[in-house]
Amino acid sequence: MRFFSADHTAKFWRKIRKDYDLPDDVVYLENGYYNIMPRPVLRAFQRHVEELNRRGSLYMRTRLFEDKDVVAARVAGVMDCAPEELILTRNTTESMNTIISGLRWERGDEVILSYTDYGSMIDMLRFQREYEGVETKIVNVPLNPQSDQQILDVYAEKMSPKTRMILVPHIIHLTGQILPIKKLCALARERGIQVLVDGAHAVGQIGVSMRDLDCDFYGTSLHKWISAPLGCGALFVREALIPEVLPTYADYNFGEDDIKKLNHTGTHPAATDLTIPDAIDYYTAMGPQRKEDRLRELTTYWTSRVRAFDQVLMNTPEDSRRYCGIANFGMRHLSPKELHTALLERFNIWTVAIDTPTVKGVRVTLNVFNTFGELDQLVAAVRQLNRV
Repeated sequence: MRFFSADHTAKFWRKIRKDYDLPDDVVYLENGYYNIMPRPVLRAFQRHVEELNRRGSLYMRTRLFEDKDVVAARVAGVMDCAPEELILTRNTTESMNTIISGLRWERGDEVILSYTDYGSMIDMLRFQREYEGVETKIVNVPLNPQSDQQILDVYAEKMSPKTRMILVPHIIHLTGQILPIKKLCALARERGIQVLVDGAHAVGQIGVSMRDLDCDFYGTSLHKWISAPLGCGALFVREALIPEVLPTYADYNFGEDDIKKLNHTGTHPAATDLTIPDAIDYYTAMGPQRKEDRLRELTTYWTSRVRAFDQVLMNTPEDSRRYCGIANFGMRHLSPKELHTALLERFNIWTVAIDTPTVKGVRVTLNVFNTFGELDQLVAAVRQLNRV
């Protein structure tokens, strides 16, 4: 894995872009579903696939679990938690639903969530409501909050003596808004409420520390902002709470206070997990803070320009401290699907349409290989579409 010099100029980011094999038929501005692996990580993945194929069951029966512990410890280092509090998963949905399905719910327990939570978790809580009698209270997080307290008040208004848990995204996947998780966790802890954080878009996009956030549970996907191969994630469980979570699939090889009891999912593609350290090496060599600063700089560049257009409706906060690499905008005269289609078919710009009851627009999710020139194309396209 090559390491980068401390060059903060455009030359540095041109070098980064050369590490990616990108589609040449579109301006690629939808990196939220899955981050394309840079070539050094892709080559490492290919080596692991070939080595695993060569050694077969010899590897699986003698090295698999030892290596998995090593990889999990690397991820724990990135997330700033004890290795004994983290397991590898396949994605955020698996991580989050391991907790939602594994807790011993009592009829009447309340969970607070928002309209902007991820659909899979909303569905899982609906399932718990139907079969376990769990009650849900839904909040509406403001799109452009003027303070952290405004957000905290929205959640506090729904808290009651029956509130068992708060489900909350660290970064709202629809809009890119960064929520004040540390403050919300502190508020919840004062009232004896557990917090389950959806960190799908946080780890690798912004700095994340389990010790600092002081949350109870945290799920993430490593194939997003860490740029590991598709199909890997992580789950953090506060050590004291591990005994409270039942495994999805029974495994009596581990005690009830061992987080590995939650990690029995059968045979899986080991080469994917083996590539996680290579992705972390690339991420750390680039510089986590430098990456975060770059993504925020790029997002500020284009959003500050399109906000001035009279037909544009911004769904992402104006304060740059409340976003990083994701932003969402709509247009008064176009549906999300129409806007997405116009950007793609008329201007060859790839985004994703977001059409929910509370957020209507297209999401622009940047990566470190994106350039100001590409964002100029986006701004020019929106300017043309603004002329109604």
